[in-house]
Amino acid sequence: MRSFIAIKLENRVTSAIKEIQQKLKKTNPNIKFVHPENIHLTLKFLGEISNKQTPTIKRALSLTAENFHMFKITLSKIGFFPNNSSPKILWIGIKNSKEINSLVEKLNSVLSKFGFDNENRPFKAHITIARIKNRNELNKSAVAAINEFNQEMFVDKITLLKSTLTKGGPVYEELYEINLKTI
Repeated sequence: MRSFIAIKLENRVTSAIKEIQQKLKKTNPNIKFVHPENIHLTLKFLGEISNKQTPTIKRALSLTAENFHMFKITLSKIGFFPNNSSPKILWIGIKNSKEINSLVEKLNSVLSKFGFDNENRPFKAHITIARIKNRNELNKSAVAAINEFNQEMFVDKITLLKSTLTKGGPVYEELYEINLKTI
């Protein structure tokens, strides 16, 4: 099964992102927007795993979570991957990502002890909100007009999700969720 580890967003943050998507759809009708119920912050993409590996991943999540207290993040700034001149992904960044970076570093360390590969590229905390097939379809001035996005939320748990690819887009199923320590 295809899987990844993520932070699910608070409902009010997802609603705020949905409002941005609706504004952008008016000027960017050909962009493929992520369904609001699928919006998340990926910490680690695991790829294809077997059912036998699930208990090991749950253990790795438990070992990671016991080292972290819940923390606050600020979602702000809209950007593009790979860059502004050749946009393929429209994302919202994380302003204060020090804690998330530490969480990802610990998660990778624990998972590598269980035989999972580390990511080859540096981690960049972001939330994908749209995919762009043709850069000519993107109205950058409309994107710039909403660049004042600023939402805070608490990160209090991490989640293992299964991703099933369908013609209508991916369908996510929660396999396991663990709370971070409370303050």
